[in-house]
Amino acid sequence: MEETTSKSSARQESVNINLFAEKTLQNAASAVLVLGISVAVLCLIFGISEILNGDSFSMVLILCGVSVLILSLLIYSGIKVFADMSVTLKEINAKLK
Repeated sequence: MEETTSKSSARQESVNINLFAEKTLQNAASAVLVLGISVAVLCLIFGISEILNGDSFSMVLILCGVSVLILSLLIYSGIKVFADMSVTLKEINAKLK
């Protein structure tokens, strides 16, 4: 019985997982979020300036800004969850070997 526990503890110490793909996914998710927030802010600023000028195009810009913000947050969350699931699965796979 002691042999089994010592083997499992030795196995846990020697686990070395390559997480390059997951780090790349997390960086891509951050880039999508930053780009989405930047575009959303620009659309909202231009939409507000169009409201002050009295143009009817302003509501389209504001709706585009809000929708880009929401979609970038959803895409960021989805990519983060996918990367975290991949890390977890790699850890489980490494522990089973």
